[in-house]
Amino acid sequence: GYLRRLSPHTRDLVENAESYERIEAMSYTDNLTGLNNQRYFHKRLSEETSRATRYKRSLGLIIFDLDDLKSINDRYGHLAGDTILKRLGQILKSSIRAIDIIARYGGDEFCVIMPEADGATCEGFMERLKQKISSSKFNIAEADKELRCTISQGAALFPDHASTETELMHVADMALLRAK
Repeated sequence: GYLRRLSPHTRDLVENAESYERIEAMSYTDNLTGLNNQRYFHKRLSEETSRATRYKRSLGLIIFDLDDLKSINDRYGHLAGDTILKRLGQILKSSIRAIDIIARYGGDEFCVIMPEADGATCEGFMERLKQKISSSKFNIAEADKELRCTISQGAALFPDHASTETELMHVADMALLRAK
């Protein structure tokens, strides 16, 4: 008797836990691209800089954005821009190492956290990503067109260029601005 009386209550607890996990996953996901969102990015950047400090390892941060998204939106509409951002998310997912963390930071800006990466690893990744994106065709059904896209990128290394996650973001952001 005792277990049978508990089972509906236990079932509710399990369902609530599963529901909570789904809600938490949704709160960390960008709806358009399916990538992690800014909230998740900041959580993981904090964890990864702590880990890098603890184990005396390096960490790369790459920030990039799509060149001319505004003109694409103005010319072909926001659905076309959204199509490009979705495709960019797919390209990004297929370009990273298993330990890397990718996120859509906002608008057309994306971030990649590269644990245990040095300058050469970051540079190699950036070169491959730039090449992969510029050689991809972005099919815009709304305009019956195939567009080409390019990106601008900036990077910083922890602890070489910055000693905090805020500084790391700033240095990478400044590098992105210089790249434009």
